[in-house]
Amino acid sequence: GKVLSSIVAVQVRAFTAALYGSGGYYSNPWRVHGHVLRFDAVEGLRAPPKYTSQPLGGARLDLFSAGGYARMLTPLLEEHDDEVCFQGLCVDPVLPSLADNIPYSSISLQARKNTYGHSEVDFGTFIWAAWGTRLISEFGYGTISSSVNKWDMRRYAYLDNNPAGHNTVVVREAFQNGGTDDQVNFSQLNFVTGSISEAPLQGDQRCLLLDGSLPYGSSRPDGWLDIMRRYVCTFPDGSNLLLDVLHVKENRTEMKLYGSQYGGPDFEEPTPASQRLTLDEYFYTDTAADIEIVDGVPHELPYDRAATKWCSHVNVEMSPDDPVKVVLRPVCGIGAYRPADGAGLVVGTSVAGRGSFVYDGLVTSVDRWLRPHYHRRRRLRFVSDRTVGPEGDVRAFVLAPIREREAARVDLRLCGADLGCGEKEGPVACACVQACVGEKLAWAVVVDGNLTLVETVGVCDSLSNSFDLDMDVIRNIQRKLGFDVSSEPSDTPSSAPSLSHEPSDAPSGSPSSTMCPQNQLKMYIEARGDSKAKKHKNKWYLYELKANGIKWKLIQKSKLRKKKQTIWKECLDVDKCYRFKVNDKEGNGICCEEGKGFYRVLFGDEEYYKKFKDGGSIQHVFGSCPENV
Repeated sequence: GKVLSSIVAVQVRAFTAALYGSGGYYSNPWRVHGHVLRFDAVEGLRAPPKYTSQPLGGARLDLFSAGGYARMLTPLLEEHDDEVCFQGLCVDPVLPSLADNIPYSSISLQARKNTYGHSEVDFGTFIWAAWGTRLISEFGYGTISSSVNKWDMRRYAYLDNNPAGHNTVVVREAFQNGGTDDQVNFSQLNFVTGSISEAPLQGDQRCLLLDGSLPYGSSRPDGWLDIMRRYVCTFPDGSNLLLDVLHVKENRTEMKLYGSQYGGPDFEEPTPASQRLTLDEYFYTDTAADIEIVDGVPHELPYDRAATKWCSHVNVEMSPDDPVKVVLRPVCGIGAYRPADGAGLVVGTSVAGRGSFVYDGLVTSVDRWLRPHYHRRRRLRFVSDRTVGPEGDVRAFVLAPIREREAARVDLRLCGADLGCGEKEGPVACACVQACVGEKLAWAVVVDGNLTLVETVGVCDSLSNSFDLDMDVIRNIQRKLGFDVSSEPSDTPSSAPSLSHEPSDAPSGSPSSTMCPQNQLKMYIEARGDSKAKKHKNKWYLYELKANGIKWKLIQKSKLRKKKQTIWKECLDVDKCYRFKVNDKEGNGICCEEGKGFYRVLFGDEEYYKKFKDGGSIQHVFGSCPENV
């Protein structure tokens, strides 16, 4: 066979590592015999990887724009040459093996033209794998999709061929029968193509842009969306940022599609056309459990791991106390009879409303011979408490690989007010999402319907909900994007919110708006240490009075960082009593001989701002407190 000059040794190792153990390639996985491929002449083929911890090389972004495919591969281990083993399965520096696939996170993206033969209507779908296991999947190639022209709607009849069977944006009003059906969905248009390309961002961050505006109807008066742009970026730790910019078409007319002439389904939107749409984000994962049919409805049976050698089975873990986070925990790892080597965490947010995950559980589809319930998946949906109109919405998700039983280390918040987005501007015009991933704090900024930049703005601790903003970086972002930045920071907090928010040495003009549930208010604590804060180990503490009215329970604490601001925000019960305390072990306060330290506490209408000029400690009591406190 002919050696392709564009193939390099690390790509051959990746190919053969995936192939090893399949089709009889055991003794020499470096070589694929026959007339298809022959890799022996590739330069450096048998050279060991540069780092044992990264047997498939460093981070890669592979893009095939013409075909509509892309993959982003990120190593999960730092560069080193020590032995790398995963529960007895070790990376072999000489020969490829299944272990090569474990220390990576991979997200594969689909923007294939649905005009291709046997293609599906699935723009924007993706597959995510980490630690050697697929975490987010889909139905794949179940029934054979058939469509010969734009009027042929036969493929919409099956869940695995239309948008509702894939990891993409689904318009609930696009289901048949006035949205009551959950199988036949027309969110994307037939024989209309989108595109995939590298996003033109400011800065060094590389992201992919999947522009599905046309498949969602931007060129039609009855289309659903004017803008559907899906951006996918990677963070150095292997996490992925998935960000959707969604803008509903203004003054849209009723959508009517007729496919029955080819034996497919029709769609007629009720009159009048919906001007506000229910937009859900679908996520599928694998199940290998057997099912039983009760009254025609399939139900999963308990999964028996011991009965199978290999499996693709993922348990979904959710907490009602934190509905924006989902843990995807595989039962099996790569290889025979192996437990999982890691798991995945998915965290979501919505700029326009309050978002949360809903677990639908088992979802089934027919196969190519139309056998019912043959293909099985578990489904999650990210939903909002608000419909979306022409103001649009921005949805953001972080897909983070985690090790078994590792604590969640991702937090998403909104930062539009901190950036300077106007209060009357819609999310598509200006939005900012702040992502705390491990210790990295990043802002993703959308301006005029486009993701403009993704940039590191400080450090954070997602477990304690604290973060440390680099004000110089934020000022630079504001300048680059054309926001008004005053030349001199104010020494005191402004009395009212400012539309052009300026980070400074003084407290923020106003906390970012966050809706809290009924009977709760937002607690906002902002603090800055003086130049000796680290040496003096200055800290603040927040306590809640226990039900006995005597003892206090610590609910949060944080260090005052040297000449840097930290902000903590949380929704707390309005009917509880709270105490805020600052300790300075040096006894000279946090201002002013050693720098401009301060603290600011807001809870509802109560506000406390102090420069704390001297003394070893200071405290405030607020909320619904008894008279003797």
